[in-house]
Amino acid sequence: MSGHATKLLGPFKGYAFALEVERCGSLPELQALALQFVERVQKAKGEAAAQAVREALGLR
Repeated sequence: MSGHATKLLGPFKGYAFALEVERCGSLPELQALALQFVERVQKAKGEAAAQAVREALGLR
């Protein structure tokens, strides 16, 4: 997720998101953050980009 964050959210928001990934200490935290990532991408880039992220992350 970190690698795609700067491409999809921009350099500043992407870097902040990468820091959030680093702070996750468990799988449930990462899963919750993945869902937030999809929401942020949807807000920034639209539904098509969000759907591509869902597919890349294996989310339905």
